[in-house]
Amino acid sequence: MKVHEATEIATLLNTRNALTRQYDAHRVLEHAKQYRVKQQDGRVVACAQLRVVQWYQWEVLHLSVHEDYARRGLGAALLEDAKHEALREGTKLLQCTIRAGNHDSERLFGRAGFRRVGGFHNERSGNDIGVWQYIVMPWHRQEII
Repeated sequence: MKVHEATEIATLLNTRNALTRQYDAHRVLEHAKQYRVKQQDGRVVACAQLRVVQWYQWEVLHLSVHEDYARRGLGAALLEDAKHEALREGTKLLQCTIRAGNHDSERLFGRAGFRRVGGFHNERSGNDIGVWQYIVMPWHRQEII
């Protein structure tokens, strides 16, 4: 990943999310291999970070789409890519957190098969947070999606 791409990702993350800590190019570059991006017109217009939590679990962090490219299927494409990659790698579970009231994200993840399984209150941000999960590899292998 190049510095200008990391800068575009950081800007996208900061403008499209209610974060408790701002991103910069350096922070993105520290985890460059974890980012998945969609580019159009020579710039990053959508991104998500995929982080291994445990051998069976990955986390999808801060899926973000530039406002000029919203509702064009880019977020859904990132989630589908993440699901396929997780399946190839033998991951059993994808998880994300979504700020309560972020209806666009709740709708996007819900349509992708994620289900809200719980929640908590983030004291640092003052936000209620929903925990969402997607089972990549069900109990019986023949049921793999």
